[in-house]
Amino acid sequence: MAIGDRPSVDSAILDDVLGVYRRASPRHDFMSSSSPRIGHWIRAGSGLDAGGRRRDGRSAVGYGRIVSAGGGDKDREGPSLYGGMEFSGRYLLEECIGRGAMGEVWRALDRRLNRPVAVKILPASQRGVAARVDRFRQEAQIAAGLQHPGITVVHDVGEHKGLLYFVMEYLKGEDLAKVIREVPSGLPIERVVHFGVQLTDALETAHRHGVVHRDIKPANIMVTVFDRVKICDFGVARIVEQIGGETGTVGVGTPLYTAPEQFGGRAGASADLYSLGCVLYEALTGCAPFQGSPTELMRKHTHEAPPPVASLRSDVPAELGALVMSLLEKDAGKRPPDASSVRQRLRAIRRMLRNVAAGGGFAVSVPESDRSDPAAEPRSQKRLEPPRRSLLAAGDRFATAPETHYVRLDTVLRSALDRDGVHPLTVGIGEGPDGAIVTDLARLAHLLIAGIHPAAKSMAIHSIMTSMLMHAGPDQVRMLLADSALTELSIYADLPHLLTPAVTDPGSAIGMLAWTEEEMERRYDDLAAHGLRRLDDYNESVRSGRIERPNHKNGDATTYPYIVVVVAELSDLMAVAPQETEGLIARLARLARAVGIHLVLGAQRVTDRVLPRRIRTNIPSRLALAVASGEESELVIDQGGAESLSDGEALFLPKGLDEPCKVRCSAVTEREIRTVVDHWAQQVEG
Repeated sequence: MAIGDRPSVDSAILDDVLGVYRRASPRHDFMSSSSPRIGHWIRAGSGLDAGGRRRDGRSAVGYGRIVSAGGGDKDREGPSLYGGMEFSGRYLLEECIGRGAMGEVWRALDRRLNRPVAVKILPASQRGVAARVDRFRQEAQIAAGLQHPGITVVHDVGEHKGLLYFVMEYLKGEDLAKVIREVPSGLPIERVVHFGVQLTDALETAHRHGVVHRDIKPANIMVTVFDRVKICDFGVARIVEQIGGETGTVGVGTPLYTAPEQFGGRAGASADLYSLGCVLYEALTGCAPFQGSPTELMRKHTHEAPPPVASLRSDVPAELGALVMSLLEKDAGKRPPDASSVRQRLRAIRRMLRNVAAGGGFAVSVPESDRSDPAAEPRSQKRLEPPRRSLLAAGDRFATAPETHYVRLDTVLRSALDRDGVHPLTVGIGEGPDGAIVTDLARLAHLLIAGIHPAAKSMAIHSIMTSMLMHAGPDQVRMLLADSALTELSIYADLPHLLTPAVTDPGSAIGMLAWTEEEMERRYDDLAAHGLRRLDDYNESVRSGRIERPNHKNGDATTYPYIVVVVAELSDLMAVAPQETEGLIARLARLARAVGIHLVLGAQRVTDRVLPRRIRTNIPSRLALAVASGEESELVIDQGGAESLSDGEALFLPKGLDEPCKVRCSAVTEREIRTVVDHWAQQVEG
């Protein structure tokens, strides 16, 4: 049920849930129930040891933590009363994936949007316990009030037959506690720094809005696709009027990771930084700073210094070890002043690590969390042959309705593919007044495709992708796809060009962009180490033998492939985290072209919010499909005209030109796409 569908119930609940936060942070923009989603994994606080792990030794990963509703350490695998219920005519409860003192978490189907979600329920039996109701509402209130891809986002709240609930995205991943347990000697140093940068960025957002988490620990940090981390479980968080203020109660938190002052009932933003120091310490060394019973831990956190990181792991850089130990200072005033300063120091350490490694050359490397997926591994060691152009002609006979103006992609590409030396990024845009318009993404730099009709936008994206697949193998072009519609790009699932399977939620898509930014920086470091500034020059030096570069992990190629990043619908990302999305895209658009990384962005919603000036300024090439008004046309191509287009027509404004060209868009059928994808997949399987 969307907020507002039943004002007599849900508006009152939402006001109750968000009211305190509005008063504490009146300028904050709250997410509506229609906002795209960021996942949330819930863990109960009872039945765990001092580190938040199960006392029986079993995994307490993600939603799978199941304890009795009374808080005891008793597993209950049997069915719940809620199975099969449909909350508020929208959320069909399918499976209980977590049960604890604060209620149950269910995987559910959002029937309105046909997507899996997680629904947290406060049972009716708890409605009479004021403290439980307040804590439940507070968790929803705090999470709903923070917009950051590294923090839980609640996008619906309601009541069904006396049951309070809130809705989160169902997120696949594993918690950091499990990730650390799998590598007892400590995680790779650069990976720990990568996690730390993200966690400090998320904590900065929370602290800036007056929210102190008070229970930062590995079990409350989810590791998702592209090694993106999310801080979960704001059930014990508190809002303070000023960031320097303190709040809390004795006993809140997890003893293994609790700041000294928190044992006395005080917890400001610095307490979260102390807990972060404990997390980084454990990630680097494989063990927490202190061990013992809760009473012993309280004494040690308050009075003893932990062993230096370097004494447990000698390869940790001195700068990183010193930063972690500074976070673990007993006196809050001696710790780093805020999360932002910690992030800056971590970024400096990350640059140092990359500079040290740059001399050996970097590979296109998919993060650790994705390498278990076949798409993240080398598909083949042999050279794959591109498909014959006749494969497109062998597809469905292309027919268009009289009112459409599409032209076959095969017809557009015919002359280009017959020439020698076709650029790997060659794409067929369509047919203009003077014939076929064929260019390449290297010249375009990046491409924005915008129009109000989803089918037209999808067709343009498919034509761009299929154009490249007609002549470029995975050793030349790799792809990253973000498909929030779940089906728009699913046809490419078996393609060996994919660095990882298409991501299907906005949070993971933002993570994909963040990984792309890091890959861009790695490439720049590699080029700088050899005195070069452009990827094409670097690859030519490798091919000619002037640079010796060891084979990397994605096949046997010794040159960097181009990377094409396709975001099928930009509005989903902008709704979840507009500032971070805008910043990532702007930075990639300015810098990534020189190192062979190119963006293709789709936008069906043509508004200032989705296409802010910073994005429009940095995306130099535009394909404007039919839009609703002259104002929308100006947002896409800086002038009117797109409001008068028919289906199959577009205004193409490539980089370097002042006036757009009217074109009949190229089009490809589903069968043709499958034929091309199967061609590549069969070579790998064979």
